[in-house]
Amino acid sequence: MTLVLGVPASDGVIVASDSQATSGAVRHTVQKIQRLTSRIVWAGAGEESLIQGVSQELAKRAKHDGDLKGMTDALRKAIEQSSTSLLHYDYRVPYASKDAKSLGQFAQAVFLFVESDGKRHSLLLIDAAGRALWQQDKGHVAIGSGDVFAHALLYRYRDLRLTCEVVAALAYRVLDEAIAVAAYGLGRPIDIWSITSVGVEQFDEARRGALRDSCELFTEQEQRILQDACAGGPDGANR
Repeated sequence: MTLVLGVPASDGVIVASDSQATSGAVRHTVQKIQRLTSRIVWAGAGEESLIQGVSQELAKRAKHDGDLKGMTDALRKAIEQSSTSLLHYDYRVPYASKDAKSLGQFAQAVFLFVESDGKRHSLLLIDAAGRALWQQDKGHVAIGSGDVFAHALLYRYRDLRLTCEVVAALAYRVLDEAIAVAAYGLGRPIDIWSITSVGVEQFDEARRGALRDSCELFTEQEQRILQDACAGGPDGANR
């Protein structure tokens, strides 16, 4: 299970993920968010071998300059090439029917590319078949089998214009709570990146610790507000 978020802010975009990968019965820590250019990061969710192949193809083929729109064809080709290679070496493919739906089960993944200059944001999804879908007007984007947790937790904030500082805390909280309640597959550490007018930056341990403290305070205040509201007010008097 994976959870990757892309959440636009008033001054940039926050991208966040968990860091757990699973190979059979064994779990390990991986870096799911990768820097593509000084303005673009990307992450994948799905078949780990396919994601690794895409990472290698991007390193070989994608021109690491220009904007995301201008790079889209190169990104699609890199993903298509990786999917084709994966299917070529999968011994099960010859025994499956040749329709796209059947073949898709052997190469399942979706890739999120995020770009910002601090004012304009671009969020792009590309699936394993190379099909691209822009997410400009859809608010936050979540990929991975843990995406339902993010959609539920972020829904109440969908119409707010928040700064990257606030969105980073919100994204941390979403990942933290999703990891706490997911049956399996999501794990720490929580990885947070910002894309602003100054470029791409990965949060270090100290900044992640500050976000954790902010989330704990937020939760305490939220619980107190709920108790006060249910009791009829801060003084406990019914209205």
